[in-house]
Amino acid sequence: MLHALSDNISKYMPAYPFYSAHDAACVPPIMIIGCGRSGNTLLRAMLVAGGDVTIPPESYVLSSIARRYNLWRFLGWGNIVRCVIQKLTMHPEFQTWAMDITKLNAKARAIPKAERSLLSIMRLIYLEYGQQHGFGQTYWGDKTPLNTLYLPEIHRMMPNAKYVHIIRDPRAVALSYVKAAENNQNIKEDSFEKAAQRWYHSVAAVRQFKKLAGPQNIIEIRFEDLLAEPEAVIKQVCAHVGLNYNASMLAHHQTSQHLGDVDQYDHHTNSRKALDPSKADAWQGSIAPRDRMVVEEITGALAKLYGYV
Repeated sequence: MLHALSDNISKYMPAYPFYSAHDAACVPPIMIIGCGRSGNTLLRAMLVAGGDVTIPPESYVLSSIARRYNLWRFLGWGNIVRCVIQKLTMHPEFQTWAMDITKLNAKARAIPKAERSLLSIMRLIYLEYGQQHGFGQTYWGDKTPLNTLYLPEIHRMMPNAKYVHIIRDPRAVALSYVKAAENNQNIKEDSFEKAAQRWYHSVAAVRQFKKLAGPQNIIEIRFEDLLAEPEAVIKQVCAHVGLNYNASMLAHHQTSQHLGDVDQYDHHTNSRKALDPSKADAWQGSIAPRDRMVVEEITGALAKLYGYV
């Protein structure tokens, strides 16, 4: 419905694009995707420890902004800027960014006319966050597991993005979800059935998205491999997204960088710890046979494709 309405409006009013020629000349965004509890936050911590990239806490509203932009893009630049920034900053979890937005509207309004697009606003916001917290200003990206379920919408805004899909054994993911939900009411995957379904839908969504974005723009890594061979896996990721590998990525736990949600929520605390290969299979001694069976029945053949038998 939004697409049809925007098509009618576009006949009478000029509109700013989702993505422009100027965006195509900029470094592509780095998108960490995958089911929650799969090591997404750990991967974020490792990449930003390299010093070249800024990846804020979870954003939650990228897909919503992309959908609404179908109408916002006809409002005039000042109103567009206001709508986009307001949608992001009014989300309850934006407080984890600990970001001063006082001058954000003015900076976004000042984007040169030839460079104006939805992606230009998002790039400005993310790099402004990085500047305020001392992160790298060359590359920027996002790490929000929820994005995984809305990739086509996000792709319209950033068709040049480089995606890193991190996958973890669904039985470990389900156990982690259920434990995390005990202390965080915002986590809805509070049963093994719900958690397994979230894993299945997330992985299936990425496999379908490859047809749209092209497999050359998506690299897939396993959480277990990241723990077992961190240097080799991180080098693969860096090569894919265009980052320079830095040994400090393997010592992410020694940095004092602002990671927002990592510092506020217990279910992210392991991201501040040194890599421990033994954690990959730790779930096996903690999951009941009945719960394991539930997860295996739901994830089935899709899990086996990634070696989880």
